[in-house]
Amino acid sequence: HLGDFSPNGSKLFFWSERDGYDAIYNINLEEGELTKLSGDSGIYPNVSPDGKKVVFASWRGGNNSEIMAINEDGSDQTKLTETRDVETYPVFSIDGSQVIFHRAEPSTSGWHWNLYIMDSDGNHLFALTTQGGLLPSFRPR
Repeated sequence: HLGDFSPNGSKLFFWSERDGYDAIYNINLEEGELTKLSGDSGIYPNVSPDGKKVVFASWRGGNNSEIMAINEDGSDQTKLTETRDVETYPVFSIDGSQVIFHRAEPSTSGWHWNLYIMDSDGNHLFALTTQGGLLPSFRPR
């Protein structure tokens, strides 16, 4: 499934259902070594510009998903968001200081998707859109 390369290109971070549930893995492309990082839930990994952190979405809460961060070696897993909404597709900013993602909030007409941004530690959450937004990305100038 969708993945992201480490900045030096030596590892590929991706999600797979190989153990019967979604989880984040990395493969060392030089050695072929596969490592499971996220335990029992994880989709849409994105690697920080310095290669030290990976953000991803996790369905551990049941019908909602949260944005999580983990060190590139699988240690120090941290929940960055905690809501009743569906939050997916996190992407680091170019300098790694922020994470942008999309959130689906229930409404009377179904799900309403918007883009949100926060510091890479989960603080200072801010809605970027209020009339819809999906699949965020940052591009170098």
